[in-house]
Amino acid sequence: MKPIGDIIGISALLEQTAEECNELAKACLKLSRKFRNENPTPLTFDEIMDNLNEEIADISLCIEELRQANVIDPQTIESIYATKEKRWYERLKEAGEEPE
Repeated sequence: MKPIGDIIGISALLEQTAEECNELAKACLKLSRKFRNENPTPLTFDEIMDNLNEEIADISLCIEELRQANVIDPQTIESIYATKEKRWYERLKEAGEEPE
């Protein structure tokens, strides 16, 4: 199959990615509300989880299409990921929240 970026263009692919990121953020916020049981939502936990999973799939698809279009560099991303993960654990340790 032809890469989506070749069909719709890189700008449209980036716009789609941004839109999907926004939808994922909303899904995360909705689930957080449900966990805290504050500011009630009529959606069930399962409905919210289904939406969260769908938005993660959408983002994953966009990321893969950005990779295929050579917009992003997976090796650079992996290196940044490792650095950020290490820093996150260090911050938790400093805060007294020792990771297992």
